[in-house]
Amino acid sequence: MTESVTLPFWLFAVLVALAGWSVLVLLLAPGMRWFLRRRINRMIAQLNATLSIELPSFKLTRREALIERLMGDTRLQAAVLEHVGASGEDLQAVGQRVGRDVAERRAGHAEHMRSGQGFSPHALDSPLLHA
Repeated sequence: MTESVTLPFWLFAVLVALAGWSVLVLLLAPGMRWFLRRRINRMIAQLNATLSIELPSFKLTRREALIERLMGDTRLQAAVLEHVGASGEDLQAVGQRVGRDVAERRAGHAEHMRSGQGFSPHALDSPLLHA
């Protein structure tokens, strides 16, 4: 039990690198995200105070949460019920189609914003509800 254990240098270097990586990911990265988010929100607040436009604060809401929030919107639910009443389709089937369409449109809207073309007011407009 008291014998020493020898490791090759390359294995020791790999273990040290993995330990360093885990320290960076688990301890330093959350702090850096918090620091940068706070600075960005402060900068946005200063811009809002000096400019005549209102910029939203920096948000990191997950895509699934945005989709769930949109699916719970009363206007969307009313439109789905109106479509079901007019077409006679099954409510569950229409709800599933709208959910898929919202997820696809949300992904398309995010891609549209990343491409630098600006905001598209019809990015989340569902053609299913206008049929």
